[in-house]
Amino acid sequence: YIRSSGLAALSSRAHTLQGRPAVLIAAGPSMEHGVSELANLDMEHAVVMAAATCLQPLADAGIVPHLACSVDPLAVTGRFVDGIPAEAAPALLSAAVAAPGLVQAFAGPHRFFVRIGEPLLDRLETALDARPNLDAGGTVAHLMFAAARTLGCDPVILVGHDLSFPGQRTHAPGVRSPWTASVKDFGQQNQVQLIDIPCTNGRGTVPSTSSFAWFAAELEQRIQTDRHNGLTTFNTSPDGALLRGAITASITEALAGLVPSNMEGTTQQQIEAAWAISQDASEERCRASRSILSQTAQELTAWSDDLERSTKGTHNVRHVRSLIRQPTLQLLRWNLGRDQERQMLTLRDESAPEVERHEAANALASHLATAASNLSTHLHDISRSLEAPEP
Repeated sequence: YIRSSGLAALSSRAHTLQGRPAVLIAAGPSMEHGVSELANLDMEHAVVMAAATCLQPLADAGIVPHLACSVDPLAVTGRFVDGIPAEAAPALLSAAVAAPGLVQAFAGPHRFFVRIGEPLLDRLETALDARPNLDAGGTVAHLMFAAARTLGCDPVILVGHDLSFPGQRTHAPGVRSPWTASVKDFGQQNQVQLIDIPCTNGRGTVPSTSSFAWFAAELEQRIQTDRHNGLTTFNTSPDGALLRGAITASITEALAGLVPSNMEGTTQQQIEAAWAISQDASEERCRASRSILSQTAQELTAWSDDLERSTKGTHNVRHVRSLIRQPTLQLLRWNLGRDQERQMLTLRDESAPEVERHEAANALASHLATAASNLSTHLHDISRSLEAPEP
């Protein structure tokens, strides 16, 4: 994350993608037709983003997206890009919480990351290149949409954004998905109740899930906000989820009339230039980040030691309550499970028996002290690794 570039590098004044159309490719069933159409179009002046799951069928069709995108922290996502050659996906655009396996398996030379409200990364912001805190939403579709608008792209053209199961299929052929292609099997295996939602074509409904319906509603809200601000979104899915505010059209129709002659350089040239400029500042980012990581590690160690001492005191309830009000706790939010949530509730409950509050304080303090100590060690290791040249 520190050695790589942020989204701001792609929207700098010298190497802008502003005003270019963005084609966003998701893995829905309608992607199959979209790929056939894209294979016959010149896309070198558009910004083509694709979900990492789509890379294999795109490569098979000879389509090279400018940015392969992922927001999923699950380890399985590493398989989405495994074996995809660098020339088939030259750049990765990922949320900072993406699975390490995905980043390690990605063969392309360029990596761009976005923040999504992670407290540790917020602290590093002053050392990095003004990386926007992107509202990546719940899916890679939202990440791509938010990234396209942050880059100033217009119009945005949605391909494969079905958010439903048209034709009783969960995704397009060739997509590397952990899901089965059969909607019936998908529902049974994942214990998901299918629901019917309005269809793009306006002629009834299409099967979906409550999660997909929520994702569609969130995407629709962004589309309508953009429309109010004079920005255009096209939806090329003929029978997926209805996205009000988007214009239903084919990719060819959506791109008609867009003149590339007023755009300086191809999109790939702009990305290459932005990467080169960003990497020139990599050493300075590493130096500034080392200082912040070391300070944060020291803060965590002191906090851990304080928690350890609280388990030996007689007034541990009041002391632990005071400690968990500090901002340091936010650095450990991924270490807070249901047990810790219950313990914090018990601590705050003035009517709970004192012995229960004492036990909750001890258990919570012990858990957080260990987690803080482990994170401190990890941050020290990262800080030291930044002293060496990038492997």
